[in-house]
This record gives sequence, C-alpha cells and structure tokens, in this order.
Amino acid sequence: MTACPGELFFRQFCGVIKVNIMLNGKKEDILNPISIKDFIKAKGWEPDRIVVEINLEILSKDAWSEVILKENDHVEILAFVGGGKNI
Repeated sequence: MTACPGELFFRQFCGVIKVNIMLNGKKEDILNPISIKDFIKAKGWEPDRIVVEINLEILSKDAWSEVILKENDHVEILAFVGGGKNI
C-alpha cells in the first residue's frame, strides 16, 4: 500500500477524505463524510438513548440519515442513563 505524503494527495488519490470534527469538545478525525446515523452506529451507541446536537442545533432522529458530518462540525452527543451523562 502506498503512503499518502500530503493532505492534497491524500484527498485526491487515496480514495478517502479526512474530516475534522469536534465531538463533545474534543477534536476527532473521521474518514470520509458519514451520516449521523452511521456515525452513531460505528461508535456503538444506542440510538434510543441519545440526543444529537450539531452546530447548536438539536437534530430529530428522522434527520440522522440525511445529515452528513462536515469539516469543523461541532457535535454534542448526550446519552440518557439514570439522569443523563455526556459520552
């Protein structure tokens, strides 16, 4: 496998796009744009127990499959467990 020497090369020729987001106040890199629904699934979180906020807007669960994470999105995931906790 060929290493990708730089960001431009990485984006154009390696077939993946690195997306930087803020997740619960911490920087996180994800590969390729991904829907909120798929992101939650990949993290192993239970959809019935969380609320998602992106860029200060709370998303309805109906929108999760339509909303794609983009560069510099600020994502807050709150899980409700016995009074609530931030995950």
